[in-house]
Parts: sequence; C-alpha cells; structure tokens
Amino acid sequence: RNQKPKTTCTKYGMVAMHVHGRFWFSSDGPKQAKSSVAASELPAHIVVVNTSSSRIDSPICYHIATIESFCSMMESSITVRHETRTIIVCADSTNRNSVMYALFHLGAFLILRDEEPEKAIHSLFKIFSENSKFSHYDQREILMAAWSALHRARELHWLGPCNDSNDFDLEMSMHYAAEANGNIHVVAPGKLMIAPFPRVMPDESMSWLDTCGRTGLTRFFSPSFLADLLADLDVSAVASVGDRTPSPDRFAASGLDVHDMCVGGDDDDADGSGSDLACCQALLRSLDRLLALSRAAPGP
Repeated sequence: RNQKPKTTCTKYGMVAMHVHGRFWFSSDGPKQAKSSVAASELPAHIVVVNTSSSRIDSPICYHIATIESFCSMMESSITVRHETRTIIVCADSTNRNSVMYALFHLGAFLILRDEEPEKAIHSLFKIFSENSKFSHYDQREILMAAWSALHRARELHWLGPCNDSNDFDLEMSMHYAAEANGNIHVVAPGKLMIAPFPRVMPDESMSWLDTCGRTGLTRFFSPSFLADLLADLDVSAVASVGDRTPSPDRFAASGLDVHDMCVGGDDDDADGSGSDLACCQALLRSLDRLLALSRAAPGP
C-alpha cells in the first residue's frame, strides 16, 4: 500500500501518471481520454471531474462538502463491475486550473478513502510537477497545505472511513455553503465554521443584498439574518478577525458571544502604518485568542 507513484508515462495512448494501485491521473480532456481507451480495447474506466467555475485558489476547492461529494462519486465509480479495471481520473477541461482541481480531489480521495500516507500524496505531486508536460503548474504550496490539512482531519477522525463523529452533516453543509443560503463553511466539524462578514442593510427589513461586481454577483447578509442562522446551527460565539462586528447586540440577542480581534497591528495603529513585525505579532495574538475561544466554546 505504501508504494511510491511511478514515473509519468503513456497509458492507452494518453499522457497519464500512475498514482497508486489501479488509479491513474491524466491531463488529457475527457474526449481524448475516452477515445484513447476505446481504441486500446483495454479494461479502463474514466472518471471525469466537473471543474466548471472552479479555481485551485478558490475556497470552494477546499470545502468539505465538495471534497466529500467527489469521494462519493469515486466510490460509486468503483463498483464490482469495475473492480479489476484501471481507474483513470481526468478533468473536464485541459486548462491549468481544471487539471489542478482534479488532481487535488484525487489526492483528497486517496487520503480520506484509500487512507494513503501523506508522504505518498506529496510524492504524487513531486512527480507531477517534475514532468515536462506538467512543469508549468506552479501550485505546489497550495496543494501540499490542503492535502496536509485533510491528512490531519483524517487522523482526528473528522473525515474519512474511520469517522466516528455525528457532527458533520454533508447535505446540511453543502446547503449552507451555497452563497444564496449563507456562505457558511465547516472548518472543524462541531467546532469551527467560517461565515461571511455581516453587512448593514440600507433598509432594516432586508435580510440580504445582492450586488454585481468584477467577480460577478455577490450576496451580503444582514447581522440579524446571520445571527439567527448561526444560532440555529448551534453556534455559541462569533469572532471577527477584521473590522468590528456591526450590530453586536443583535448577535448577543441570539445568544452568541461576540469577539472582535484586530489583526492589522496595535489598536492605536489605525492608519495601518505599523511595521510588518507589529502586524505579525498582532496576527499571532489574534490566532491565540481564536484557538482559546474555540477550545472553550461549547459549540461550533
């Protein structure tokens, strides 16, 4: 099980990398991959990763619900009918972000379902990045950090086949992660969530406001909406790591403790002109407070 990935080679007439066991990864698009497999008449099954509107540096790539959905799709593909076939994973596009998105999720599957050791996953990316065909994909640090986080989550039994916790509800997580429903993401099941910063509405009766900017449509939520939603999700405290929380009394009325944490420097350095050292020290102090709050809080 601990074998290292082999060098990149031609598989069924396509450029593919052997990852582990019967799992391969290809940078070819689905049309070329399927044509190559069909022409070879060899037993293989293509798993195409849907990467529409995805970027490897987008938070949705690391949302637990998205990762779990991919793992479920892979498990569905590995049926008794395919148990002896080679599984070739490819993206639905050959552009850089799509290929990296697919690679990340394949690594996530191996960590959470196949229980591959972290070093083997890192070796996977090492071979991927050193091959001339893939050398222009320069997202090593992002992938390594995300895979390391998943490996740690598996060790803590938050995720993976050994998950013995009932704190994580996949369907609920996917629902509230949608921007229209709150844009709330689970970081540590049962302990830590990330929520958008509340926005004071032009009209107090408004729960949200949609605005159109350079990146498309963005939905902002009122303090009242977020306070009620977080209370329904059994959250006990909220911590703002940027600006001070607007309408903190509204959160308090829903039973939530409010903690404002400055991360830009000392409180008297309002113009942001402090040194890099002061900013780093302020950030570390805020992280210490956040960890202490997370440990002490009874809920997420």
